[in-house]
Amino acid sequence: VDESWYQQLLSVHYDARDYPAASHLLEAMTQRFPERKSYWLQLSHVYRILKDDARSLAVWELAYQQDLLNDERELVDLAGYYLYMDMPHKAGKLLQEALADGRVSQTAKHWRLLSDAWQSAREVPLARKALERAAALTNEPGLYLRLAELSAQTNDWSAVLQAVDRALHLDGLKHPGRAHILKASAHYHRREYRVAMASFERAREYAAVRDEAQKWLDYLTFETMMAETSPVEY
Repeated sequence: VDESWYQQLLSVHYDARDYPAASHLLEAMTQRFPERKSYWLQLSHVYRILKDDARSLAVWELAYQQDLLNDERELVDLAGYYLYMDMPHKAGKLLQEALADGRVSQTAKHWRLLSDAWQSAREVPLARKALERAAALTNEPGLYLRLAELSAQTNDWSAVLQAVDRALHLDGLKHPGRAHILKASAHYHRREYRVAMASFERAREYAAVRDEAQKWLDYLTFETMMAETSPVEY
């Protein structure tokens, strides 16, 4: 049967909004003409219309495995679909490879998406590396604050202080109170208690974190008092 006949029948199904019939026809078309990327993508789209995300993603994966997806937008969309379907490891691996070989451009948006994927996969060191690239490309204070939060998860307090200071020195930081809390926490874990208390005092100026800062100050004040009143051992 000539390929154009398949295309004409597919148009009829689309016009009639008969998506189950369209899916069956497209399944046959992908088998008959496996090199036609458009048929794979249409089949995936029809499955999404039918609310069958599992099959939709499976079709997209088959197209990717056959090297039919070479457009940047298609690769990024596939990574986003992986994230939507709670498959962050696959999203991270896909984006990491595509960024490395140039199929996906090294923009802040794409590095941030990669960071999101690795963070969802609980690969914090990889998420940090990707976010560092995104932050360096944009100098966006919010990205440096997020980088500080990721660094805190790995107890890298020096990196926390470096990222927080960068965030605080840039214009447009939306959550300065959170930045001061992170800075104070980093100093606390480095046993720099006086500096930590000064940072918590600064954080207390912001309503969003005032209660949290006060609890820390109360705790540090109590600890200081106990240390000063503890008996001397001979």
